[in-house]
Amino acid sequence: MVVSTRRQGDSLSYKPKISSPLSYATVVSAYETDVDNNPPPYILTRSQLRKRQRNAFLPVAVALVVLLMLYRFCLRFAPGSPDGLPNPHSLGTSRTSANADGYNDVFYQDRLDRSRWSVYVSPVFDTLGPFPLQAREQYFFSPSYPISVPCPYVHNTSKTYYSSFPDGGIVSWQRQLSVRPTGSYSVTYPDIRWASIRATQGWSGLQHHSVFRTTITVSPPASDLVPLPPPPPHSLLVSVSRGSLFAIQPRDSELCMTSDSPSWGFGNIYDMPAKPQAFRLPSTLSVNASTSFDLFISADYEIRLFGDPLVMDESDVPVTEVAVRVGLEVRQGVVVGDNHVVPDFLAGWSLGDAVGIELTSLEGQWRIRDVTCIDCPFELSLTDPNFTLVSGQTRRLPLRLVQSARSETLDGVNLVISLIDLDGDGSQLLVNANIPISHIPRLDSLTQAQRAKIPPMLQTQWSPHPSSSFLLPPLDIGSPFKTPILALHGAGVPLSASFWHNAIPRQKHSWVVIVGGGSEWGYDWRGPSLQDAFAALDVLRSREQMWEGAVVIGHSNGGQGAFHLASRFPDFVRSAIPAAAYQSAPLYVPNTWSHGVHFLDPVLEGILKASTAGGDNDLFLGNLVRSRIAVIHGGDDTNVPVYHSRTAVQVVKSWDENADIRLLEVSEKDHWWDQVFSDPKRAGLLAHYVDTKVKDEHVPKSFTLTVLWPHESGPMGGWRILATDVPGRFARLEVENGLTVITSNVRLLSYTNTDAKAFDIEIDGHRISLDGGHATTVFAVDGKGGWQVSRASGEPVVGGPANRVLVSGAPLSIVTNSDPWTLSVAQRLSWALYTQLGLDSNIISDREATSLLRCTDTDKSGCAGNIVVLSGPGPNTYGNAILEGYYSEFSLNTNGSFVFRGQRYQKPGTDNSYELLPANASSGEGTPQQPTPPSWISLSGRPAKRWGAVLFFFVAIGFAWNAGWLEFREDPLHGLPDYRKIWEVERKLPQHNPDLPWPEGVNGRFAKFDIVYHTIGFNNQLQDILMSAQIAYMSNRAYVFQPYLWRPGSPGPVVNESNHWRTVEIPLNAFISGPAAGARYGPGTGVAPSGEIAAWEAPRSISYDFYDQVCPEERRTYVNIKEVRTRLGMEEKDSPPAKEMLEKWSKELMDMNDTCVSITGDHLWTFDAFGPRISSAWPILSDSPLLTQFQWSPLVQGIVARNMHLLTDTSKWKRKVSEPLSGLMALHLRRGDFIEHCRNLCWWSANYNSWNSFPESLDKFPTPSDIPPEEKENTYLKHCLPAVSQIVERVRTVKRQWEAKSTDDKPRRLNKLYFLTNAEKSFRTELRTRLLAEGWDSVSMSQDMLINKAEKEVDMAADMMVAQLAEVFVGNGVGAVLFRLVLETDDGLIPSSQA
Repeated sequence: MVVSTRRQGDSLSYKPKISSPLSYATVVSAYETDVDNNPPPYILTRSQLRKRQRNAFLPVAVALVVLLMLYRFCLRFAPGSPDGLPNPHSLGTSRTSANADGYNDVFYQDRLDRSRWSVYVSPVFDTLGPFPLQAREQYFFSPSYPISVPCPYVHNTSKTYYSSFPDGGIVSWQRQLSVRPTGSYSVTYPDIRWASIRATQGWSGLQHHSVFRTTITVSPPASDLVPLPPPPPHSLLVSVSRGSLFAIQPRDSELCMTSDSPSWGFGNIYDMPAKPQAFRLPSTLSVNASTSFDLFISADYEIRLFGDPLVMDESDVPVTEVAVRVGLEVRQGVVVGDNHVVPDFLAGWSLGDAVGIELTSLEGQWRIRDVTCIDCPFELSLTDPNFTLVSGQTRRLPLRLVQSARSETLDGVNLVISLIDLDGDGSQLLVNANIPISHIPRLDSLTQAQRAKIPPMLQTQWSPHPSSSFLLPPLDIGSPFKTPILALHGAGVPLSASFWHNAIPRQKHSWVVIVGGGSEWGYDWRGPSLQDAFAALDVLRSREQMWEGAVVIGHSNGGQGAFHLASRFPDFVRSAIPAAAYQSAPLYVPNTWSHGVHFLDPVLEGILKASTAGGDNDLFLGNLVRSRIAVIHGGDDTNVPVYHSRTAVQVVKSWDENADIRLLEVSEKDHWWDQVFSDPKRAGLLAHYVDTKVKDEHVPKSFTLTVLWPHESGPMGGWRILATDVPGRFARLEVENGLTVITSNVRLLSYTNTDAKAFDIEIDGHRISLDGGHATTVFAVDGKGGWQVSRASGEPVVGGPANRVLVSGAPLSIVTNSDPWTLSVAQRLSWALYTQLGLDSNIISDREATSLLRCTDTDKSGCAGNIVVLSGPGPNTYGNAILEGYYSEFSLNTNGSFVFRGQRYQKPGTDNSYELLPANASSGEGTPQQPTPPSWISLSGRPAKRWGAVLFFFVAIGFAWNAGWLEFREDPLHGLPDYRKIWEVERKLPQHNPDLPWPEGVNGRFAKFDIVYHTIGFNNQLQDILMSAQIAYMSNRAYVFQPYLWRPGSPGPVVNESNHWRTVEIPLNAFISGPAAGARYGPGTGVAPSGEIAAWEAPRSISYDFYDQVCPEERRTYVNIKEVRTRLGMEEKDSPPAKEMLEKWSKELMDMNDTCVSITGDHLWTFDAFGPRISSAWPILSDSPLLTQFQWSPLVQGIVARNMHLLTDTSKWKRKVSEPLSGLMALHLRRGDFIEHCRNLCWWSANYNSWNSFPESLDKFPTPSDIPPEEKENTYLKHCLPAVSQIVERVRTVKRQWEAKSTDDKPRRLNKLYFLTNAEKSFRTELRTRLLAEGWDSVSMSQDMLINKAEKEVDMAADMMVAQLAEVFVGNGVGAVLFRLVLETDDGLIPSSQA
């Protein structure tokens, strides 16, 4: 009996079915007590098991059920673990210690193993799903969809989620148990009507997404068994096979690194041989108790990866199986792997000079020093002296093998590899690598029969890292050899697969090159896989003489690759035999019902389709009309329908009915059979293709060449497209009789002539005469609509989608900044590149990149390889240089305009279009600023060789890493940010727990200042927040923080003022962080009734919402501000000092025993209170955690970090908020409606305000008196609303005064200006022009900041942060307080100076 549904209200919620590894049905009901209040699970097997199998094993099944129930009954008397199953340590058992590969086996061991650290992966797991998902869509999808997984994660089992799969459209979490002892989780959803889905959507409709959740427990050794405990592990080693992505979050909130989305690691969805990924354990890992982590897995069923269940299991129900292995890493240093690249030796000579030694850094960053080969008869030299490894990274050390003599007896070599510790003291580490070598005797010493039995020989090549391929030698030895065969394997087939080698007939006069394409799944034989294939062929040609071109064969995905090569390089691949090939991914696994199609803008969808069109072979089949193609397909293929091959033949014949293409359909054969190429008929055809050349007189002279990306296509009939008019659109050449051409979307082309006689060609009606002889001529549009001979290079223009970055002339460089987040991203990206694509990558810092990745006319050391720049949360100095246009054809100006290939573009006021600026237009406001390049960057010219152009692929760190899901979403009506994630972070603050002990929790002490702000700016609200929070802190109460309020009482979340939409309430944590916004005060910050600092920690600030939860109306005590002022003698008319107000108010609240205190009435802190009276409070505030631990929010810091190139020399910026930005003078320049306020200040006879009235301030402002009103007003306006000339003079004076105090030890030089201003454009332009003429390197203003829509409502806080960081700040002394409260010096906190 199978029970698979349960009622929840009026809808059905579906429980997935567990696939048992057993071959008989197993049903267990009421199996366990669900700690999350879920119904008891049911252990089920696949529904496709035949009834007779159940009947045959029914007695065994019943016995197993009884045993399992008894086992669970026994376990119920043991203490439980967090996941509801017994903790192995509470049973006197333990996991084993780490194996040689770093993993722990997940099964019970004896008590003796408790002497070591151990890790345990729970067999209990929760599943949520299924949800619709299409092939490869998971990387554009939140891995945890539809939930978020912050830290700490709260598991809500009662919530339901919408899905289009089940009847009723509702799914929910279900608890399951894996009966496998190896960390394998297997789930089906038998009650989904999969057959009905297949009938409407095809087999791709079966693809789906699920979320798995389980527990990892790390346990220390038993203290009673270990007198001297071993050191704790520094990393978890995690491998998730057949899963897309995974994340690990600690359950203890104190161990959380961030409350936001976790760092998602790549799963090994292709289930390839791979090293585990290292996830750093917290340094505060407990050595006395077990620590638990949540493991989340994006389990995505892809039909092309896991197969059609109808074929594999005779079932409609797909099975999702994920295997998890987890280990502990305690080792240090670098270890040698076993996946090396070493060539075989043929007749004593190496088959290739590329050698790669696999190394893994277990901990720390290491740089190669040298490699010594002990007693080697050849030389091994380093090709990359800057080869480095970061923690957890695996790479192959590239070595070049140079031979001067034969070596026929050596069976192996011993290498001593020396590395330098870059994280520590620079000490040296030596590791040994023993490398076996295989020898093949001279081919001419063997008989033909013996040569036929030679196993495939391993050849190595540079692509651009060490890579390998296999060779099958010809049966007859004689040079030159005939056309070589290039053999492309199918998806999931390892390079070493013997069945694939044996299926390829050996040729009498030709070599067979079996290429790997980087990995067993390859890259669909495009990009880096194609690069690897051509490199292998080139290495063979460098040793052996043979005919030009290649015959390409391939099966399945390799057959698709054969179509790809033959149609993109028709003059090179004149013959091909694709077998069981699909024509394009969208035809093979349709994505018509993808999840994203419901949300995608049609224009953007067109761009996406254009970027992937290069993979659709059917669009280029017309290029095969001059080639010989034999298409093999099994008539009963259940994987790739024979329809694909039939269509290919039909399309080619529609281009030219005389084309030499034939279909070899083999009846009653499935996707693969061993004789796919070796059947006598097909083997004979292959031999014919190899042994004969295609004669030009037998092929059509008239044809059409279709190209999408010129650099990925070769010539056809001698004609080649080198550049298109519009990139991303088809370019075509219609050739008539070989020499007459009509072009479409072509701006550069070439023709290679083999005729000795002079001849004429015609291009678009323009006749051009050429000399005879073998030569290639390039033609370009002449600017008048005609064509002319060009001196341009015959190399095609490089372009294409972003994945083009993977095709690199050197290992990919991943440039990080100093932020650990970007290093984590780089480590995970490097793992995915190495594991899934076989690509090498070098992780370096931005500071290293400026010296190692130089690409100038005189230094081309950094020109060969492509570069990935990771930027954020802080800036990337190397990336900033790129954005300023030093070595790319794209540069970004400070006002949002950009330059591409010499043309300047300006955003015209809409968000989705750009207009070309006139040639004489400025790229900025006023005089355009030209940034000063680093000294090593040459601006006179940029190398533009084939691999020389550095290709940059920027990762915007404002977005989450893996899936591209945004941190903020825009309101569809008003374009305002969506702050739901920040509201959620505030809601889940750990102090929002009613069960916490005093002085927090439901019985804690709270102070809510119930004061309504109305259309008051952020700086005014912030000063009020900080002073009110100080009162709460001094009274040992939790401050109740409120959001930033613009117009309380508005009917909706947004309000329109003067045609400008604003958000009514913005969470405080969008602006600031620190104790006032809910962060910890730290130990020893409690306040005793006497006012002295106590040993306990001050209660953390809470939100308005939590206050409403724990403080209902009946528990609240209201304190009226006016009544307390009168009673304590602090009437506003008496102007009490701020220090007195802080002390009296805090004592008032301290003496109250009431839990929930709400302070109501008028503003406690009036504008007058922030006048000179505020200075008396400085001794209190300067030591307060509210200021010493104050930080701007990550959102605000991100703005400043992104724009740091405007503010300082980024190579010297250490990104410490407390450290001034060297060379920057910031100035507060308020304009607009401020003139009326300035006049009011005049008539009020106001003095410098707030902290600006400190005696330590550099400026003093004696209040003008006894002077005419007009003169008095001018005096105030000079300080409050200065003119351009006055500003220039003031800047000149401050610069002179500041730099006059320069010393050799502490030099002072100001070279950059930044204005915090709302001035109109004409004023800004005039001011900028005047100041640049004064010799300032740059003059930036608030409007120059690059700010995205998610940040546009907190931009004023970014201005304030810049003012806080500036080396010199010139403020508006009579204006409202600007929050640049403190500077951190060697002497502690001092009030900032009013320069």
